Amino acid sequence: MLRALSFLSIILVVLFVASCGKPQEEENTGCLQPDQAATLMPSLDIESENKITIDDSFTVEQRESMLRAIATWNNLGRSLTGKDFFTGKVSEVPSSWKPAGDDGCEFQGSSKDSFAIIRETSAETWKAMNLTDRNGGATVRCTVENQLTRQVILINTNHNKVEQFHSVVLHELGHAIGLDHSCLVGTGRLDFTSCGSLGADHPYRVATMYPLLTISTDFIETKEDLRSNDSERASCLYKP
Repeated sequence: MLRALSFLSIILVVLFVASCGKPQEEENTGCLQPDQAATLMPSLDIESENKITIDDSFTVEQRESMLRAIATWNNLGRSLTGKDFFTGKVSEVPSSWKPAGDDGCEFQGSSKDSFAIIRETSAETWKAMNLTDRNGGATVRCTVENQLTRQVILINTNHNKVEQFHSVVLHELGHAIGLDHSCLVGTGRLDFTSCGSLGADHPYRVATMYPLLTISTDFIETKEDLRSNDSERASCLYKP
């Protein structure tokens, strides 16, 4: 089983995705640019309910922000497939329901069509996933034979600027539907370009699924809507 984590950390807020299982086959990559060929992961089964439960330790404002982010992705899902990506009723889950085990996939209460968004502020939990508590968010996806079997989204409210909370959730939900980052932090590849090679206005750079959010003394970057690269890659992943 392969683990995929998607993380978002702070200062540059780094967004991270981890996946347990084989990488996505290339059958869905023909409609992408060659340097985006490896940016898709196994998709949701849109014929299923795909129910989301939300940790009840989030504030009312944070839960409302999550519902708006879910609606944003559902609007895209309906435009691409005629169906919502997340069709189940959103309900609350006790905050004690968290991943267990250092392989990232030994967590309870999740299935291929039901997963949770958890508030996770424990440094020990982040360390167990080979991350740090400086990460603002992470999506753990587990797959077997290129099929999604379970996933969970972790949000670290200790390291999320209030202004960026919605951007973080929107990004992590993009991982939940099967989108990897729009580019790689560090050295790139022919099928997955390096973020460092992109100009400020490049479509991969302005995408919601770009793996960094900038924070400085006079600027806090936010991305509260989907961009062209996000919708184009989703269209490729969910094409008929």
